[in-house]
Amino acid sequence: MGDEEELLKPLARSSVIFPMTKSRNTPEPRLAWAYVREGADRNPLSPTPQEGLLAARTIEVDGTFERHRLYPVSAWADRPPRQRPPSYCPICLEPVTLKLGAKLRHHYAHASTSTCRAATPEGALHLDAKLRLAGAFAGGGSYLTLRRICNRAPQDRSGTRCGSEPAQTVEVEWDAVEVEYALPSLRADLILLRQGTPVLAIEVFATHEVDDAKAEKYRSLGVPWLEVSGRHLLQSDTEWHRELPVPVLADSGRQPVRWRCQRHQGLWDAHLHHQANGVHTLCWRTVHIYRTDGGIDASRFRIDVVLLRMMERREGGDPVEAWLQRDEREDPLTRPLAVASRADARERLHRQFVRWVSWNRRTRGATIDSPMQWVDGVPPVTSERTPLHPQRYRVHRRSGCFVAPPGLPRLAWPLPLFERRSPHPIFGDAPISWGEPSTGDQPNLYQAIAPPCWVVLTPHEWLAPGRYHARADFTIWWHDGVRWRELTHAGFSHGWEMPIDHPTPHWEAIVRQVAEAAATNADRIARRKVELADLVVPILPA
Repeated sequence: MGDEEELLKPLARSSVIFPMTKSRNTPEPRLAWAYVREGADRNPLSPTPQEGLLAARTIEVDGTFERHRLYPVSAWADRPPRQRPPSYCPICLEPVTLKLGAKLRHHYAHASTSTCRAATPEGALHLDAKLRLAGAFAGGGSYLTLRRICNRAPQDRSGTRCGSEPAQTVEVEWDAVEVEYALPSLRADLILLRQGTPVLAIEVFATHEVDDAKAEKYRSLGVPWLEVSGRHLLQSDTEWHRELPVPVLADSGRQPVRWRCQRHQGLWDAHLHHQANGVHTLCWRTVHIYRTDGGIDASRFRIDVVLLRMMERREGGDPVEAWLQRDEREDPLTRPLAVASRADARERLHRQFVRWVSWNRRTRGATIDSPMQWVDGVPPVTSERTPLHPQRYRVHRRSGCFVAPPGLPRLAWPLPLFERRSPHPIFGDAPISWGEPSTGDQPNLYQAIAPPCWVVLTPHEWLAPGRYHARADFTIWWHDGVRWRELTHAGFSHGWEMPIDHPTPHWEAIVRQVAEAAATNADRIARRKVELADLVVPILPA
């Protein structure tokens, strides 16, 4: 089930069906509804939302507020691309591009940089399935035809199809449908109402099933519920409509709530036995270990990405032993501890983790970075090397150690948890610039960050008879979303001379402007399509 904001208003009477072109392959999830300005000219044969039928939103466009409605994108399939109206995603309200070709389902696409959850296949599947059901059930009814499908088992990777139970008719009377309906303690994907009273909640399964906590909330409210498979609803060989049985994964009115075929029921029983006994991952976290021998040779610097797990051994469902484990090693990182509960295991193993971090800092001189909480369950594949946990430190050539932007300790992983207006876990409140005073025979350093670039300026100044001479050495680092990379081809030096009475350069202002110029052209610089020197020289004093 998704947790979209309450962007969709109540649905009432309608029989809107998702328009779709046929394809040889099973169609992928596609976003088929978008906000379009009210009154926009459209195909008169397309489904037309009636007053109060679909959600309406006021959206700011070029400084003015305009009323928009949710329409099927196929309403403009007969128009050339340039004659189609501006459209907006119903979840993030960002401008989107209508894709109305002849080969794929009609849909819209987000910009490549969008972080909207509806831009993912799972988000698109969840949103479209809800709207498909809402359109089919709007107008009321007195019964539903359901077909329970197999819930399979976690350890089954065969991909083979299994059977389903015969279709069953369930009597339930309703006169209205609402999407994202707020109940006292939760929000339902879809709700069927009779005279304003909820009679049945429908949850759409895309990635997360109805858990025990949510099922208990429905039970306490006295509202029966169904969990419907979005994949079977939208990606089956036969396009679903109101006359076909609803593919149901879970039904609170039947026992067992989740049905499995004979083969998968046996696998499920074995899974439950394994969960209650044996060795399991309690939780995990990613740790970055930055190590150096103190030299300035790049080969001496090493960054280890470590995935640590809290492991537990269970007997009869209760933990009896727990220890820390590194993913790439067979032997435990710490000795197994006898534990009385999972809370006891977490507390004692976290203390061992803190001691392990201190040991690495004390004996190896390493910088340890793991700005996150322990995450329950099994980590996703290669989770330690994804942009969820980007490297936040880079090599400092002068000191021979790793450094991070100022203010970094207050910023944490993982990256997707951050809202757009909050500080970035790598760059903080960028752009930022600062000076670093000289040490011994080393000159001053001036640094600036403008995402995704970090520029280091080393100025050299000297006087000759009647003239002021200066040389600026620039080093640029670029963050690719996972780690800092030095763009050795982009570094350069530039020298000039001026009258001795001329004001000396304001180095911090210069490095800030250089960083901003580099950030604007970061991709072109990384691909060697443009030289940083060509952008920077106009900024430097004549």
